[in-house]
Amino acid sequence: MRKFGKLREKIKIVFGTQKAFAEAMGMNVATLNAKLNSKATWTMEEMNKVCSLLDIPSVEIVDYFFY
Repeated sequence: MRKFGKLREKIKIVFGTQKAFAEAMGMNVATLNAKLNSKATWTMEEMNKVCSLLDIPSVEIVDYFFY
């Protein structure tokens, strides 16, 4: 599975599109794409917001961001 594959799948299930998710995150699509393609790093604040928006339990954060 490619980097952030599990996160991409969850975004699609919950928001349908990366654009809708980026808007909910308060970032533009280019920034989200950079983060999903490892060209920019996620801040802890952003990771917490991702987990909140996607209903990801904090104990599973490693599965989505660090593998």
